[in-house]
Amino acid sequence: MLSKSSSNNIFLTYEWISTFWETFKEKSELFILTVRDELSNLVGVAPLSAKCEKIWINLKTLEFIGNEKVCSEYLDFILFKEKESQCLELIFNYLISLDSWNIIDLFDMNRDSKNVEFLKIL
Repeated sequence: MLSKSSSNNIFLTYEWISTFWETFKEKSELFILTVRDELSNLVGVAPLSAKCEKIWINLKTLEFIGNEKVCSEYLDFILFKEKESQCLELIFNYLISLDSWNIIDLFDMNRDSKNVEFLKIL
């Protein structure tokens, strides 16, 4: 899947993400979203985690897996080329429909990613 996306890099490989998760999951929970086409083929993955922090109020933040502690770079959504805009629209429509998070932190997203341009449109 990763090799068919515009975001193909080591920080999005299964090996990197799963190792990061097993090592640093602490107070987070997995929040991985998948997008499938009309034939149920996987065409998109949002590799996210959720964590709750009490600052003045309880804040639930969604962020890329690998977002902190280890200098992961170029984090991103893993989306088939030519399906990026449709996948991001589905992902964000779903996220907006939820009442279970307050902040989405896309820190370390590659600013040259095609997905950044699609997010600006949403």
